[in-house]
Amino acid sequence: ELGDFATLMIRKAAYGTSVWINGKSLGEQFPCFTPTFWDLRPHLKAGAENELLIRLGATRENIPVGMPGGSDFERRRYI
Repeated sequence: ELGDFATLMIRKAAYGTSVWINGKSLGEQFPCFTPTFWDLRPHLKAGAENELLIRLGATRENIPVGMPGGSDFERRRYI
């Protein structure tokens, strides 16, 4: 039996996030260092094993043209 909700939150991935569940793509998010939320419940199989695949980050070359790529040394300034 499934619960009322099943949400996946990914906090600070750089250069994109992609999520698949049970072989179905739930989409991509490209903003760097921005939390993303994914509603998994509609895609879960009740009473069965579910497979979750997450791709976190890549390189600046993998994000669309015009998307900020985080090249202003955030880590040095904020850590």
